[in-house]
Amino acid sequence: MPISFTCVVCEDYREEVSGKATLVGTYNDSILFSEVDWENEQCNVVSLVFVVFLSGLEEGEKTVKWWIEDPDGKVWMSEGKNTKKFESDRTPRRMVFLFQPAQFRKKGFHTFRFNVDGKRFKKAVYVGSVESFNEYYDRSS
Repeated sequence: MPISFTCVVCEDYREEVSGKATLVGTYNDSILFSEVDWENEQCNVVSLVFVVFLSGLEEGEKTVKWWIEDPDGKVWMSEGKNTKKFESDRTPRRMVFLFQPAQFRKKGFHTFRFNVDGKRFKKAVYVGSVESFNEYYDRSS
């Protein structure tokens, strides 16, 4: 069975005692700031959370690695690695990756990448100002 995934980007994540998850401040594939001088400033987000739901992943112990790349492909945020045990249930597996604080130094697409036992996944998020976002999408239309 192929592995499929969904990734939600948000500001905060809370897991309730009942197993229910609360995602706060979700983003729609872009994180926009008001006017920014990208040559001289950086923009900070208090926390940035990637909530990943995986389906089709076999049970057992898996090695999980993660990082974020800037628009130039350079790793700039919290590369990490650990081992996670996945139980045998049929529900999608949920993994939560927290980056706190997130400091953006460049506008453009930043890519969250993670591997589970060598299987690669990614989620791109545009970071910029409202003005740069509109310029980018006006050119690409």
